[in-house]
Amino acid sequence: MTAYYTDDITLMPVRVIWRICHRNGGLASWLNFLQLLVRKSLRRRYPATFGVCHVQEITPLPADQIPSEVHALWSTGAAACAAAGFRLAFFFRPPYIGQKRAYWAVYLHEGGTVWATQTWLQITLGAESRFKVVFGCHSKSISGIEFHTSPVPPEHWHPELVPDYQRLQPLPPETSEAETIRIHFQRLEGLEDLEHFDVESLRCEIAAASGRVLRHHVKTGLYSPLTPVEVARLTQV
Repeated sequence: MTAYYTDDITLMPVRVIWRICHRNGGLASWLNFLQLLVRKSLRRRYPATFGVCHVQEITPLPADQIPSEVHALWSTGAAACAAAGFRLAFFFRPPYIGQKRAYWAVYLHEGGTVWATQTWLQITLGAESRFKVVFGCHSKSISGIEFHTSPVPPEHWHPELVPDYQRLQPLPPETSEAETIRIHFQRLEGLEDLEHFDVESLRCEIAAASGRVLRHHVKTGLYSPLTPVEVARLTQV
């Protein structure tokens, strides 16, 4: 049986919970923080709204199975990638269940040491549905160090959640795709031990990276396993 996991604010470190609760300030933020601390101490997370499993293998998704509005949102990033020497490697849909879904577009640079991703992510809570598009550039050294460069809103930047083998450079949220690409290549200047990928080996690497991140989050308690009842409920959503 496939093991699914979920995250929850009560599973996060106290520093992160504090930071999230006190964005707006006020007495309500304090009360919310104390409530979350009680739930955390009792290990009572909220009912799961989604689940994610380890991606064992990347199965490319045909372009016509991705909504046209998603392609439209990716158009600027795709143009920036093409201008910088990237080519489309594949599309992919992560195996979420429940009220979260996503599509990936993956581009591989002609040099083989850098790939770019565009992630369209949708989260539905009740009658409200929100989506965002995240662009990022990525590389990996032979020693296992990963380099990631991406625009990140300040409220979503929690360095204590980043695995120690990752070097993530958060950029201002208004940073363009072309500028993100430029900064990533600038970060790699002088590095000689970067791994080279082709499309097939990149698919294997992204699947392996998914497993590394999932295992890290499970080990640190950021991911909680779903019960069979939860999996059955979310599969029907």
